[in-house]
Amino acid sequence: MRKGQHPLTLLVVQVLFGLFPVAGKKVLPYLDPFPLLAVRLTGAAFCLLVLHLLLVKNPIPIRKEWKGVLGLSLLGVVFNMGFFMVGLQFTTSVNAVVVITTIPVFTYALAVAMGREKLGPRRAVGIAVALAGVVYLVASSYQASWRHALGDLLVMANALSYAAFLVLARPMIQRYDPLSLTTWMLLVGTAVFLPLGLLGGLRGQLAAAPSETMGWLMFIIVGATVLTYTLNAKVLRHVPASTVAIFTYVQPIFTAIAAYFVLGAPLEAKVIPAAVAIFAGVWLVARKAPAVIEGQTVVE
Repeated sequence: MRKGQHPLTLLVVQVLFGLFPVAGKKVLPYLDPFPLLAVRLTGAAFCLLVLHLLLVKNPIPIRKEWKGVLGLSLLGVVFNMGFFMVGLQFTTSVNAVVVITTIPVFTYALAVAMGREKLGPRRAVGIAVALAGVVYLVASSYQASWRHALGDLLVMANALSYAAFLVLARPMIQRYDPLSLTTWMLLVGTAVFLPLGLLGGLRGQLAAAPSETMGWLMFIIVGATVLTYTLNAKVLRHVPASTVAIFTYVQPIFTAIAAYFVLGAPLEAKVIPAAVAIFAGVWLVARKAPAVIEGQTVVE
């Protein structure tokens, strides 16, 4: 992948990620979160297995690296997708994607917590401002419904999980083919969610879902999973984790536009001050990314 292609690739990834909450909202009335995750991961894992067999030249030696792969799978797929999908059932698509933009803040905060970076005053203010935006959004959602507030908190847990994945994944991606890691991660996710989905009524829900739902499911599998995870992993091999994280800024734009046209969901006034605070906080934290966020550390 050429250097000049990285921003465009990251933008495509954020468009696909930004459309995912809207697609999820279209499917969730017919499939519960765990059955939906079972379909998403099983379909994506099958596609990636085919690509892995055809394209991967430097696969991960799974017997040697299984602990690292399992840990990254839990952070980048199981917890990440699980928290988001359950949270999306309770909150709005725009709320969810605004909370996701805290990923760069959590990325740096985790580096501080792990003792790999000192907490400077500017970034301390940035963390506080961004978290204040999240607290405001959760409090405003709670006034409308405790379910909305719970959804926002679960999406925040999703952002924390993905931030940890970004910090820890780059060393392995630099050693092995990123498509190999992505394939193994989704296989682990399938092993977790397929049994849960079957127990949750996957077969009956799929049989009863309208044909339109199948189209949204295909987008979730191919666009919002296979392409996003594969492209993200390839870019992460060449650019800092902080750069990948900062591109989450643009997700709310695409989500808000798609939610308006597809779901008929207007932009709620409470989202605006929360988004401003979160964006300001992220800017303060990520303006000059520390070495640990740049992916220079190793998994211990």
